[in-house]
Parts: sequence; C-alpha cells; structure tokens
Amino acid sequence: MIHVRISLVIAAFVTSSGGSTPSAHAESESGQVASARKKPKKATRTKKPRKAKKPRSRGAAQATPIEALPPSPPEPVAESVEAAPTPAMEPPSSTDAVAAPASPIGASSAAPLGTSDTLSTTKRSQGLVRSPARIRIGVESGPFWRQLRYRDAINGDLRKYDLGAGSIGAEIMLRPFARFGLELGAAAELAVGVNGSRSPEMDVYQTRSSEWQGTIGYVFGSRDVQARVMGGVGEHRFVVEDEMAPGGELVPDTTYRFVRVAARVGYQLHRRLAVAGGLGWRQLIGTGALTSDAWFPRATGNGIDASLSIEIAITRTLRAHVGGELRRYFFAMHPEVGDTLIVGGALDQYVGITAGLTLGVL
Repeated sequence: MIHVRISLVIAAFVTSSGGSTPSAHAESESGQVASARKKPKKATRTKKPRKAKKPRSRGAAQATPIEALPPSPPEPVAESVEAAPTPAMEPPSSTDAVAAPASPIGASSAAPLGTSDTLSTTKRSQGLVRSPARIRIGVESGPFWRQLRYRDAINGDLRKYDLGAGSIGAEIMLRPFARFGLELGAAAELAVGVNGSRSPEMDVYQTRSSEWQGTIGYVFGSRDVQARVMGGVGEHRFVVEDEMAPGGELVPDTTYRFVRVAARVGYQLHRRLAVAGGLGWRQLIGTGALTSDAWFPRATGNGIDASLSIEIAITRTLRAHVGGELRRYFFAMHPEVGDTLIVGGALDQYVGITAGLTLGVL
C-alpha cells in the first residue's frame, strides 16, 4: 500500500509540473522529423528560381523570368533541326528553290551530287572517241613482198615474179572543224632496200616502187567504237628497168591509178589498247604498160586492199601501232586470136607488215 501511494504521488507531481508522457514525447519527435523532411523541399523550390535569375542578371538586370524563356539557346536549335527535313520531303516549288540556298544543310547535300556527275561524265569521255587532235602525223616502216602470177597462160614466155623489200611511209590527217567529223588526209610510201630484180640469167635490174593517196572522209562513233568512211584518189607504181634485157622485159611496168572508197572501224579493248581494221575498193582508171599493145591491150581489172592493226596509246597524243596489210589487183586479159600473148588473167598482190607511230598535234 505504501508503494502504491508513493507512485500516485509521483505521477501527480509530474502532471502538475508540466511534464509529458513517453507517448507524447514520441509524438513530438515524429513531428520534428516530418518537419525536417518538409524543410529541404521548400529549400529546393526556393533555390531554383534564384539560380535561374543569376544568368539573366548578367545580360539584363531587370528581366522577368517569363521574358527569359523565349531566347533560351536550346529552343532555336531544336526548331532548325526539325525544320531542315521539311523542304527535302516536300516537292520542289518556286518558293523552296529561292529559300534552298539559305539553308546550310540543303547546300551541303547538293554540292557532292553535282561533283560526282561531272567526274563520271569526264571519265566516260576518255574513251576511243574523245575529241581527236586537229592534226595527226604518222610514220611507219616494214617489209613487203610482191607476187605476180598469170592465169591460163598458153605459151611459156611469161615469167613468174617475186620480190621482197622494205618500205617507209608517212601520212598526215587534218580535221578543219573541231566539232564536225570531216577529215582530210594524204599518205605516201616508198620502197627502200631493194636489191633489184633478177633475170633467169642472174642479171640484176634496178627496181622502184612507190604509192601516194589523197583522201577525204568522215569520222563518227560511240564511246568504244569509232568508224571512218573515206574516198580519194591515188597511184601505185612498180617499175623494173629491164628494157635492155635479152629476150625482152621480165615483167610489165605497172602504174595503177585508182579511185578508192574505204571504211575503217576501231574498237577500244582497254584504256590504252585498241584494235582496228579496214577494207577498201580500188577502181582502176589506168594500169601503165600492162595494157599497152606489147602486153595486154584489152586487159581490165580492179583492186582491193585490207588492213588489220593493234594500237597502243603511249600518251594522250602519241600512239604506236603494228599490223599487216594487203593490196591485191586482179585482171582479165580478154585475149583474141592473133595476140602474141595468150593469157586468161593475172593476179598482182602486195603483202606487208608495218609498225609505226602517230602523233596528235593541236
């Protein structure tokens, strides 16, 4: 009983002196924690506008937060990036065409396209048919073989004739108009190193051979193929000074004058390699001593020529070529009763191998 009274007295004393119970103490502590948690939130909210005002105070001290939002740097960058694709996706118009140069993105994308197209066109134009030089000068040399044969010869007085010798030649081609395919040309060839013609008695006689031509033609073609058609006149001579030979002349002297039409085609195999071939017809308008009264007065004939060569480009203006050529004349003698020489026909052909250089000027 004594202890109960003491505890009651202590409780009454504590209550009267303004003390608090443990539960009240706990409630006060929880209130303090909650208030402590709420205070940082209020502090962060108040600090944000203060930080935003500091950069604005550098440019304009009295600017309001609402006026500071529109000129912020991120917003114009986002607008320019979003606005750039719009003219590329929409069809072009007069308004867009004027506004396009002002856009740096549009200008940078258009420049590479124009550059690549120009380069590709330039590369395609470097083929065989690129604009040729206005003047071309060529030289060539090589051996040739002449062979003369008679057909259906009744008497045995006619001899076969064979000769091998060398030759040198030169040509010049002129294009008077740069953008038009008209072409003018001249060529000449001379036999050299001829040891002379020999008779069955082993006598040697001086021999000469030469040829010249003048042509006019037209050149056309595509990137890899080039064609040339031409016409002209020329003369091909072969003379053996055997008038004083015992038993008469060995062979008739020939002077083939002709009107020639021809075509030549070249094909580009590689950037520096091409192959070319040509074919021509020679309409004879004169044969020299072959149709004289001493030989075959009623003879008629014509000729053809052919060539095949490989061309190698050494530089843009210098080309080398090697090839072969054939000149073939054929005749019908039309013999009659009482003629001294009874022959059905004859074949006179020249086979040669040539190598040379061609230089383009201007």
